[in-house]
Amino acid sequence: MLKTTNNQLLDVEELSCEEALPILTKISPELVKAIKDLPETHRYPFYKASYHFGAQIVDQKGVYLPLSNGTSILINDPLVPQPLKNGLGYIAGSSYPIGIVLNKKCEFYLQNGEKITPYIMLKPGDIFGISKTFTKNVDDTPSTCFWDLVAGARSVFMLAKISSNPQHTLIKRKYGLVSRPPTNYLNQWQVFKELAIKTDSDWRAEILFLDNKWIDLLKNSDYVALRAQILALNPPEIWHHQPSWDMAFGKIENARRLNSYPSDILDAARHLFNIVAGLFPGFAPSSDEMAAPINLLQEIYANVYELEHAAIIMEPAIISVNDKLPLFYSLNWPTSPKSVPKNLDNKKSVVYNLSILMDIVENYQIDLTSESDIMNDLEVRAPSLWKAASQAKFSFYDNEYEKYMGIKDIAALQDEDLRFACDNKSTFPSYSGFLKGLVKISV
Repeated sequence: MLKTTNNQLLDVEELSCEEALPILTKISPELVKAIKDLPETHRYPFYKASYHFGAQIVDQKGVYLPLSNGTSILINDPLVPQPLKNGLGYIAGSSYPIGIVLNKKCEFYLQNGEKITPYIMLKPGDIFGISKTFTKNVDDTPSTCFWDLVAGARSVFMLAKISSNPQHTLIKRKYGLVSRPPTNYLNQWQVFKELAIKTDSDWRAEILFLDNKWIDLLKNSDYVALRAQILALNPPEIWHHQPSWDMAFGKIENARRLNSYPSDILDAARHLFNIVAGLFPGFAPSSDEMAAPINLLQEIYANVYELEHAAIIMEPAIISVNDKLPLFYSLNWPTSPKSVPKNLDNKKSVVYNLSILMDIVENYQIDLTSESDIMNDLEVRAPSLWKAASQAKFSFYDNEYEKYMGIKDIAALQDEDLRFACDNKSTFPSYSGFLKGLVKISV
């Protein structure tokens, strides 16, 4: 195990190419084949880093390396030994190491005050650092990374309220927590992160960083196959879709006179199609340990905190046409880039705003999938939007469902989706803030 210059243990291990190949085989056999086709003199080492839940991996300052105490240290920190900086190819203000996610999920997100925008949920086999390493802007300096990356899900939260001071004191005393009771979904993550450290959770997100020499090799035009396999691991991005999508939505809004609706609701409607296309995460009840130490957290809140409701934890997730499991989006906790984490119109109820959203989405979908000039244009200019609209199914839920036709009772989710099922010792948190103004997104 490597150490800092003041003898702190780094959870970073240098691996030879031969040691790394069995790990990479599970991720991409094609990449392994491309590496084995290289001359042996070009089979360079890797660095495997193991991050505790919630540990920082990337922010606007740069890339972080994990320490054994659960925190992480910026790669350009004077305490990081220079040979390790050199091996990872780090040059201040110029380059970042490239990392491949091995075993868990990690979240790219943007935080702005009381607002979190989940951007990408990296899964095993995904890569990051490609654009920072290979793409430069017009003045020949790398673009700033505005998105933070942490181990596990940053936007993870419990559906039921866990803000009770007396009950929080129970877990605070038992585990020696510093965190105060979380007053909203945004603050829960800090408590979860501290609990994982205090209980010595074995949850780790492993990242395989490429040695600097690999970067030089990838820039060499003689190794096109290797570069192609590395680039194939890069997750999709939304930005190149945006102009054509905005044009299509704008045409529909003008034709249907939807511009009179609040802009935040129009934005939420557009964002639903981003989720259907897999360009942004929605939310899903956690069913495994990939995004967080879920079992640990649920056990603590059920047995120590003595939560009355079922300890259902939500996490950001990308839609999958393979498992057919739906995702969810809440008007009461909006996460689209342009939204604010408040009711869209304080003079109107959430269910009223939900009814407007339902109408807008229906109008979008009718025009996007009909035999119209807009649709014909879309097949050429925005095929991904046309595809998303064609396969999307939306359902709308609220506690005050009886006020508007087409809106369903939140309690129905227990029967519709086993991930919301409760045992006989707990009750469904039907009055959770997230479940108000809820949209179920299916493909």
